[in-house]
Amino acid sequence: MALRVTVDKFQLEQLLKRTQRLQNINGKSIAQVHSCVLNIVADTFNLPTIMSTTSLVKDGLTSVSYFDIPCTILGGPTKDTSIPVSDINMLLGVLKYHGQNLTISYEIKVSNSVPNKVVIKSSNKTTTIQSSMDSLAFPHSNVTLGTWNDKSLALKEKINPITGNYKLSTGGYQSPSHQWTFDSTDLFEALRCDNMNNQKLNEFTLSWNANHLWVITGKELKGQTETELFKSDSPISQEPVYNCKFQGGLDNVAQLMDTEITLSILDFTKQKQGYKLIISSEEGFVFQSGVL
Repeated sequence: MALRVTVDKFQLEQLLKRTQRLQNINGKSIAQVHSCVLNIVADTFNLPTIMSTTSLVKDGLTSVSYFDIPCTILGGPTKDTSIPVSDINMLLGVLKYHGQNLTISYEIKVSNSVPNKVVIKSSNKTTTIQSSMDSLAFPHSNVTLGTWNDKSLALKEKINPITGNYKLSTGGYQSPSHQWTFDSTDLFEALRCDNMNNQKLNEFTLSWNANHLWVITGKELKGQTETELFKSDSPISQEPVYNCKFQGGLDNVAQLMDTEITLSILDFTKQKQGYKLIISSEEGFVFQSGVL
């Protein structure tokens, strides 16, 4: 039996756009993730069924993201719990022409001459598009989407977005040195200043200690902006100010998150790996390495 799920179109579009991880490179918007797998986790322990994506960016090291939305499985149990999306842009182009209530199924080939396909239905429209776990994770890559999904899931399991802890290869945990929570709009307003006077540098410098958190974007030639995101009402320490530059299109991440956001800083400087950042919310999380 083919896997069939119903899902809201707007929520699915938001899920795919978050997963793409757009960033500016030389002023051009480039997706860091080309394809993904829609992993379906069925209702267990009275938790809702969810459709999620877990995706490493192209370099396979600097960043991984996890996002989810609610969905409903139709029909009886099926051994398949994943729907491959060979090209996120292509699927977004399909969804543009469909209604709000979608039914999506994944039909696996019965012979080598018949390709696997994803079927999207809404109202009186049905669109079929070829897709497979054996497709390439990125153009000009030799890694399949299925293999890339497994690698992404393995890294995701090391990260606890609620506590901000990271599981080390030794079995221990790295806890965040600093952590803040605020509205996603505040973070987006700070990060979007990277676009001031069309700079689009894709560079976001975080400066922090126990008393403050600042975001610095842009160059003074066209406008450098410092935004204070946190200030302690009563300074609690004389801790020095730490700095780290991050890339990865974080402005687009914040724009597509609609709820409260928690920022966690992980200090790997003793391991000569710099700082790591976890941005988490109800929609999911992004794990991003700082620029060394």
